[in-house]
Amino acid sequence: MTPLAAILALGLLAAVAVAVLSGRAARRLRGRLQEAERRADQAVRARDGFFDLATHELRSPLAAILGYQELLQDGAYGDLGSDTGEPITRIGRSARHLLHLIDGVVELSRLRAGGVVPDIEPVNTAVLMSGIADAFRSQTRDRGIEPRVDIPRGLPTIGSDPDRLLRALDLFLASAIKHPDGGSMSLDVRSDGVKLQLRIHPTDISVPDQPDDPELRLGIRLAVAGRVAELLGGGLDLETDDDGVVRALRLHVRDLLSHTGLPPTLPEPGPDSEHSRPPPFDDLPGAR
Repeated sequence: MTPLAAILALGLLAAVAVAVLSGRAARRLRGRLQEAERRADQAVRARDGFFDLATHELRSPLAAILGYQELLQDGAYGDLGSDTGEPITRIGRSARHLLHLIDGVVELSRLRAGGVVPDIEPVNTAVLMSGIADAFRSQTRDRGIEPRVDIPRGLPTIGSDPDRLLRALDLFLASAIKHPDGGSMSLDVRSDGVKLQLRIHPTDISVPDQPDDPELRLGIRLAVAGRVAELLGGGLDLETDDDGVVRALRLHVRDLLSHTGLPPTLPEPGPDSEHSRPPPFDDLPGAR
């Protein structure tokens, strides 16, 4: 065998050896990936099972609390005195809010997994916003904050998922009201016939620089509210200052039954408006 032939033979043997070793490494890698996928699937099933169990265990006592609260409110145990009406109402309000939060945690898990479809039906936003405004006034006053509400007349009926929308709005309000910036707080509502927006300001919310879970950087309440808003064709927007502190929160949803374009202007504020209107949707970050 000539020197050249020997060199070629050695090169061929080396190539075969590399191919064999590469094949074995590839098989080992595929095996490890399959094992990792299997463990990930097990973790997801365990998480979902935990959420289902936790939801059941937490909802049961809350249902009992709400049941007794309604009986007390209806006078089933006799007249408890005029001073007990407001505390009993607060018990019911707090229990329902906790129920929304529990449902929201489960909802967040399902939304992250994908495949959730909203149950669309007509929603009278004028009636809905009246209730939201009452809740806003009550919750702010409970914290010693002066509420200011600006809701225009003639809010439309839109297509949305009423249960999920109410849950998102409840969590949105509760989270914003926990972080006031000063002695007053404003709730502005705007609609252009296709989109509905709520804006709460001023707020004072610090955002972690490097959160473990970016979606939860502002807490579970806003994470759920934002995800549900996205499901309903909108989203959650943050207005921050130069230091990254959130000074205002905006939650908006879309009419999911409408196939028309956006009208050119928003309705004018009502006669009892207490401050200037926010910019139109097209001027807001993330509005398009």
